[in-house]
Amino acid sequence: MFSKIHTQAPQVAIVVQTILADESTAVKALQKGAQDYLIKDSLNSDLLVRSLRYSIERKHTENALRESEKKFREISENIPEWILEINTLKKKVKQSDKKLHRTSKGIIHILELAIKARDYYLTDHRRVTNLACTIAKELSLAREQINGIRMAGSIHDLGKIGVPTEILSKNSRLKKSEFNIVKYHPKIGYRILKHIEFPWPVAQIIFQHHERINGSGYPQGLSGKKILIEAKILAVADVVEAISSHRPYRPPLGIDKALEEIFKNKGILYDPEAVDACIKLFREKEFKF
Repeated sequence: MFSKIHTQAPQVAIVVQTILADESTAVKALQKGAQDYLIKDSLNSDLLVRSLRYSIERKHTENALRESEKKFREISENIPEWILEINTLKKKVKQSDKKLHRTSKGIIHILELAIKARDYYLTDHRRVTNLACTIAKELSLAREQINGIRMAGSIHDLGKIGVPTEILSKNSRLKKSEFNIVKYHPKIGYRILKHIEFPWPVAQIIFQHHERINGSGYPQGLSGKKILIEAKILAVADVVEAISSHRPYRPPLGIDKALEEIFKNKGILYDPEAVDACIKLFREKEFKF
């Protein structure tokens, strides 16, 4: 009976109640998809309410994760045909660098429009991009590196199109299980972009923009020199913009709080040179978003 219900309605949270105080039976029930296992003789109303609440919340999280993984597979396995056609065209006609840059910027613009159609909080990456490029100039990075930051910055959260909307727009802090779903987004963005032949390492920058220099970031846990300087700069700009701006679950905390965060974790989470350049821009050169 249990297996039949689970097969026909996999989205429903199932709690097993039995008179058998048998550990092996409980383990089998949980392995087959039950959310909880209750013994009738020790059951009371408080325990039942807690069990049902826990089971429903856990099932909801599992369903959200399953849906996110489904979107992830669809995005990564079905790259739009126009991207492949552009790549084929570039190889056939051997475009000049100028045309290649123009084509690449066109692709980035199309992806920006796709992001804007997905969700308001993913639409305006100009603030992050502007700050990241200004930091890069302050550090005297090469022109093409700055262009790469500009292109990656404008679509750095592209992978969030694979995250359920109810999580992105949630007006309270995310649970650990929900945040684990959000942590997919750099990898989703990378999988979408890795087949496009940009003049800059756009896919890798996006893949790495949540990495931290002590290895505590995600999704790869990279550290130190394994992280591109472009990604380190984008990470600092992204953090400063996020803390200083409004989010669905909190009001803006302001630029002082943002600069305090990066200064406190300079050399731990964030690249020291990028942090120093960022603070200098706001404190000495009157940079404003």
